[in-house]
Amino acid sequence: MSYLFWSRFHPRLIDVVYRNETFWETHRYKLLRERTMLHSLALVTEGAGLFELNGNTAALAPGVVFQVWPGCSMSITTTPEQPVLFYSVQFRYCMLEWEGESASARSCEDALPLPVVSSYPVASPIRDMFESAYRSWRGKTADYEWQVFAQTIQLLRRLTDGELRHNTSDEVGDRIVGQSIEYMKAHFKEPIGRERLAGLLSLSPAYFSTMFRKLTGYSPTQYLTKIRLDEAKRLLRTTRLPVADIAAESGFADSFYFARVFAKETGLSPSEFRRS
Repeated sequence: MSYLFWSRFHPRLIDVVYRNETFWETHRYKLLRERTMLHSLALVTEGAGLFELNGNTAALAPGVVFQVWPGCSMSITTTPEQPVLFYSVQFRYCMLEWEGESASARSCEDALPLPVVSSYPVASPIRDMFESAYRSWRGKTADYEWQVFAQTIQLLRRLTDGELRHNTSDEVGDRIVGQSIEYMKAHFKEPIGRERLAGLLSLSPAYFSTMFRKLTGYSPTQYLTKIRLDEAKRLLRTTRLPVADIAAESGFADSFYFARVFAKETGLSPSEFRRS
């Protein structure tokens, strides 16, 4: 799972609803959308039903989380005896990217990098998060949009953590990538290439780089540069060392290259960052 996706993910909340018995009576126990318009993340709390998305079907029961995204053919069917009740957070999202002082946003209609349908314990914290988001949205306090935005981000973090725990290959990748990052943090002043990192983990450089990028969204070299830049920011804030010395202390052999990379990342020169 790429953490870069979530670091750039920015939702615009549209509605938070609870589909209850009255809703199903009104819709005669069938919800049909020939083409969905919004993203929706939902949690079933009671009852039973059948979820169909783009021709694929899944059973709905308490604890099931499912997602829908724009452009899908969707239906949910249930019965008067056991109507399927669920919370649904409806939203659009864009991918927000920064480069120096400039930001760009790209609207997305793709599914979230989560399973379409997954199951969690009925009494899990995920239910509490959906309920809190629904209460906040209904409460309409002055800061309700910010509250639900934060609750949605926490909910997605919980869902991604749960997915990682159920995915053995991601666990292995997390461990390998985590070990390489710890090594970078301890040795960032030294020349470090992907061959050195891969060798420490007994992996081929190509396989290591592919796994690293898949999980972080960055190449090993790009990630090392981020670590070095964070150290440079710390030194600029806390010392009066000359910029050339800070570059060297942060692992940059060339102070001019350091200044260019720093400005591209922050939109400020090292001296401007220090004054700010």
